[in-house]
Amino acid sequence: MTFHSSRITTQPAPGSRHSLFRLSKTYSAETLGLTKEEYRLYQRMIHHLPTALIQGGSFTNMIEKLWTYRKSVSRHQYGRILLVLTGRLLFEPFRMLDTLYAGQIRKTKIVHPPIFILGMYRSGTTHLHNLICSNEALAYMTNRQVANPESFISGNRLQQCFEKAFTPTERPLDSMKVNPESPQEHQFALLNMLTPVYSDYFLFPSRYRDLLLLSVIDKLPEPLQHLWKQKFMFLLQKITYVNQGKQLVLKNPHDTANIATLLALFPNAKFIFIHRNPENVLPSLINTFRAMMYGLQLEGKRFSTLKPEAIHHFKNVLTPIATDTAFSVYKTLMDQYFKEKHLIPAGNLYELSYQDLVHHPVQRITEIHQALDIPMSPVYKSRLHAYFSTLEQKEYKTNQFSPLSGAVRDRMHHEFDFVYDKLGYKTLHEG
Repeated sequence: MTFHSSRITTQPAPGSRHSLFRLSKTYSAETLGLTKEEYRLYQRMIHHLPTALIQGGSFTNMIEKLWTYRKSVSRHQYGRILLVLTGRLLFEPFRMLDTLYAGQIRKTKIVHPPIFILGMYRSGTTHLHNLICSNEALAYMTNRQVANPESFISGNRLQQCFEKAFTPTERPLDSMKVNPESPQEHQFALLNMLTPVYSDYFLFPSRYRDLLLLSVIDKLPEPLQHLWKQKFMFLLQKITYVNQGKQLVLKNPHDTANIATLLALFPNAKFIFIHRNPENVLPSLINTFRAMMYGLQLEGKRFSTLKPEAIHHFKNVLTPIATDTAFSVYKTLMDQYFKEKHLIPAGNLYELSYQDLVHHPVQRITEIHQALDIPMSPVYKSRLHAYFSTLEQKEYKTNQFSPLSGAVRDRMHHEFDFVYDKLGYKTLHEG
């Protein structure tokens, strides 16, 4: 996609392999009432279809989801649903083959306490996760593993075929480069293994209010708690098994609200909490939920072109849902974090701000390893120095979003006042 004055020439989005999604008509950003950055973001939503994230898991699990949320399923999504079900059906033999390893996996001991990266979406968790995961002494879940959590041992070759066809080379949210071996958060693995689960709101956005009630695990009914813990523990044992017992680095923003549950499973777990000013997080967070919901939803409409009808849908249907979801998730996760962080044993928690990581990356990464007693080899240290030396020579710009409306900003200042207070951030009005 290239800019020519105020018009945008429509080309396949970067990373897209689907020529069928080339636009049939060119609309200018002005015609659609969008800024250039908004135009880019909506283009990414149209072109990047992260179907690969939900094509793994068991066939019966997806059938269960479709039945559970049957009143929300849209006929406009039947093509995508058929694609997802076909993919899962193809992986069923490999899922059954993976069960042959179940005995060995259940015997696998998680000797080293896992390292959990906590923090709100869009607070720098992915950047931090990637930096920590570049340590060769540690193990993590990959895009490939979270997409096919129950068949990644036996179905590796088939999965590579799907990746070539359906996996973009850039994240639709921010154009960050990704590949099948990139670190990924385990909430998508749980999405592919459990029903119901809080992240089902990506598939069925209209049900977000009910699904957000599932965010805090120790508040779930006992049968759901037991099932979540059983699936989660087996998943971590499986990742440990394929990585020959290495210490795990795990990232899932919803873990921020589940410290008590994680400590019950791993009393000596290590935690890294990264935070960022809500003024920067919320606009990006709303866009994230809007993009992910559109990219993964099995309800509502789909569009092959960026046209006025699509913009109306994004702005007037998805944006209100994404906004309410962002507020609810942010408040729940941060409130639970401040309530439960005292449960973490002394010396097992390291807190830092996103700005601190950006301005002093090597120093902060080194401090994290030292504070949490994580091995840090000379090779890893030199790799970090080389990476940041290269990064300093590049001009990197974060996404820019339209300012929040006055009503949304006032709501943010009112509902998140405890975050500003506890983390020492100021509102834009305060300077």
